[in-house]
Amino acid sequence: MWLKKILKAATVLTIASAVHPAVAAPSFDKTPDLPEGFGFKTSWFAVKTQEPMHVAETLGLKDLQPANWASGIAAAYSFNNKPNGDRYVFISPPVKGWVLMVSLALPYPDRRSQGRNADIDGQFNSMFGALVKSFDEVQFFGSYRVVGFEAWARAKGGEIERLFCFSDGDVYENTGPQTSVEKQLKFPNLSAMTPEEATSAIFSMAKKNEDEREHLVASGLSFKEAYRKISERQRGPIPSEGDATAIAGHWSVDPTRIEELKLSPGVGYVAVLPNQSQK
Repeated sequence: MWLKKILKAATVLTIASAVHPAVAAPSFDKTPDLPEGFGFKTSWFAVKTQEPMHVAETLGLKDLQPANWASGIAAAYSFNNKPNGDRYVFISPPVKGWVLMVSLALPYPDRRSQGRNADIDGQFNSMFGALVKSFDEVQFFGSYRVVGFEAWARAKGGEIERLFCFSDGDVYENTGPQTSVEKQLKFPNLSAMTPEEATSAIFSMAKKNEDEREHLVASGLSFKEAYRKISERQRGPIPSEGDATAIAGHWSVDPTRIEELKLSPGVGYVAVLPNQSQK
């Protein structure tokens, strides 16, 4: 239900921008409202603070405007925000001690030796680094099933503990040892591997699981029974939709379930995230 509301609102913003290209920004509703869920087909930072304005100032975001959850999330999900290609980011009111900053256009880590998008990786490092220097704990998450994108990162006390990013069948980033949450959720242990080594390990495990499943089926088990037997030991090694939000739920806030937290109505901010291709 929440995703339908987001996509409907985002469509309205997109159409408004297309019909009125000279308008610099849509009008944002400043009426306090209850939190709107998000988490799929987008990326977000979770910053341990009670001050959303401090998050915006730390990143030097411009054109800051108050916006409630409904209009802010709609802007963050919108594809055509501004004529020059700039997109919006929504900075939420505090949620259980965390400020969430969400946008389709957030950069992500990419440390591959081949095919690396150095510009996007550099932009991520700049944003993540600025937040890490200013706040005690900072997290990053991303999920976009169309390209198999799943990402999570965490830094505490100024030190980066974990960075992981997977997309298009490749591990883009794999820094830091496996966390206790990843182990609890039965992710493969990719500690100390380069992105290329981690990619190879993931697909080697997937092939091993497939071969074992075929062997079990040949021995008389149904496909469903064979699948269940293998998954009881370890989940499928290839990241899938829901992984980032599951980890977020353990580390800070699962935004897909934010409406269950029974928070008070609030107002956050919308700011401009400059068009990365123009940098």
